[in-house]
Amino acid sequence: MKRRTVPLWLVVTICAAGAVLRGLRLDWQPLWWDEGYSLYFATEPLGRMLTLTANDIHPPLHYALLGGWLELTARLLPGLSMPAAARLLSAIFGVLALPLCYALARAMFPNRPRLALIALLLLAFSPIHLYYSQEVRMYGLALLLLLAASLALWRSVQ
Repeated sequence: MKRRTVPLWLVVTICAAGAVLRGLRLDWQPLWWDEGYSLYFATEPLGRMLTLTANDIHPPLHYALLGGWLELTARLLPGLSMPAAARLLSAIFGVLALPLCYALARAMFPNRPRLALIALLLLAFSPIHLYYSQEVRMYGLALLLLLAASLALWRSVQ
């Protein structure tokens, strides 16, 4: 049986539109309490951050990545505001989730390519995903890792 396909340009266009939406207005509002909490942990030295997060409900991976990201953006993009730099990492995680969502839907339903395209469209333009892709919290990373783990698990049991 011939496997049906969706044009690659369409998938890339939807992912690009999702990227543009997630990159808009990253510094339009000030940081709020939870975002400041994330920045506090992320800007501590790694050893101290690990000690502090031992009493926190969130694991330290996002804080560690955010800390490294803030150092990198301070060097490479010195004019970028702190809120925009911090939110940009979450936006990148949100953008990376888009093709993973498509890939997972394609893997789970190989004979229904339009279903994968619909899943991609829904995630790319989801107001909730857009919102959480611009928040300095671990939500974007959590979804990205969940999609990657689900895809890996699905492929391993097939």
